[in-house]
Amino acid sequence: ENLIFFFPLKEKLESHLETLKKERDEILVQKLSGENKSQELLEAVGAERQKVLFEFEGLRHFLEEQQRLLLARLELLETEIGKRRGEDAARCSEEISHLDTLIGEMKGQCQQPASQFLQVRPG
Repeated sequence: ENLIFFFPLKEKLESHLETLKKERDEILVQKLSGENKSQELLEAVGAERQKVLFEFEGLRHFLEEQQRLLLARLELLETEIGKRRGEDAARCSEEISHLDTLIGEMKGQCQQPASQFLQVRPG
């Protein structure tokens, strides 16, 4: 009599055990799938990180080259300004010297007596 009662209970337990095993297997599959998805996402993030680093490295090299070129152009401009400054200073000195000569001559003329002042010079 006890055995009759035990068999349906055993079948129920076994059935429930199978259900739990299937549920466990499904959760395990989900876990592995989630881990795989996480790994894929991490790899994608790593690839994107490398891409960003590569692009910024290229931009850094480009900017360094642009800086070098612009500084070289500025240096040429400074040289040209210095050259023109020297030329302008030399030209001004020549003009001042010429004007000083004229001023000296005119002073000399102004200090001459009126009779000599009005004489025409050959020349």
